Amino acid sequence: MPILNWSNKEQAVRAARKSAYRLLVENKEYSYGSASQPASQPASQPIILKI
Repeated sequence: MPILNWSNKEQAVRAARKSAYRLLVENKEYSYGSASQPASQPASQPIILKI
């Protein structure tokens, strides 16, 4: 497996750890698509939004 290294990597990792996030929950009222025509992202996979 390749190892990714870039300049200021440690600073980027620390900043990412400090980022606030929350787990998004599916709301059927605002969902798009149906079982026969699913949305682009399945509801079974949670979406993590970084704020």
